[in-house]
Amino acid sequence: MPRTVEGNATNRFKRNPRKSLRILQTNLGRETAAHDIAFATVAEYNIDLLIVGEPNKTIIKTQKWISDKRGDVAVYFRNREVTVKDIKYYDGFLGLHLEFCTLYCCYISPNIPINEFQDLVDKIISEIVTSRRECVLLGDINAKSVEWGSPFTDSRGTYFSECLAAANMVVHNTGDNPTFVRGSTESYIT
Repeated sequence: MPRTVEGNATNRFKRNPRKSLRILQTNLGRETAAHDIAFATVAEYNIDLLIVGEPNKTIIKTQKWISDKRGDVAVYFRNREVTVKDIKYYDGFLGLHLEFCTLYCCYISPNIPINEFQDLVDKIISEIVTSRRECVLLGDINAKSVEWGSPFTDSRGTYFSECLAAANMVVHNTGDNPTFVRGSTESYIT
């Protein structure tokens, strides 16, 4: 289910049902069939927004998707009543200014060097901190930490955790369920 990081006081989603969104965040690995499964899931569970890392670039160009500059993260609005006041496009992430909060949607490849990872995390966190709005960060960060259920913490997890703490943000991955499963392999990665 969604991997989320939440800013201060964003729990209003839970208290005020008129300002609630059902969001599914997943990684589709650029597979066409994965898009079909995601759309079926969105319909079955009445999801308002589908946020995907590694979308199929052909599909997001030919259908009504919003994507970052590189096509690494994309958002599909199933619920057309969601009001989007502004969209900011970046490399590797998007900022969606909604009526009652801003969603930052991102994908960070596990294959980039640590300095590029740190630069991208810094850009995302900087946008969140300077927005002065309630924000939710959703995405595929590809960082491991015991804080969100991984059996160990890697350098990306340490850096990401420190940035979140400095920005007074809270991780909502509980570690109860793996964020990635393939065969007998499981991992807990934010």
